[in-house]
Amino acid sequence: MNNKKRPAPFRQGRFGACEAHLYEFRGRDYASSSDDDRVERLAADSIFQGLVYLRRREPDFEVTSVQFVGLVTLLSSSPLD
Repeated sequence: MNNKKRPAPFRQGRFGACEAHLYEFRGRDYASSSDDDRVERLAADSIFQGLVYLRRREPDFEVTSVQFVGLVTLLSSSPLD
């Protein structure tokens, strides 16, 4: 049984809030006959984790460019944090 803990896309940042990087992946889908670029945006801890996640979710997606869009901050008022 695989008991590996999966890394969370949001990690505690230096100011106490949870943070993740927002990346924009552009490319083409091999399964589609369209020549239009497709855009996928996702939050990840690093660009490498984002690529791994995208490859698992969209195996036919050919990435042609990646752009860092910004930092996503998630504030929580939960007493369990």
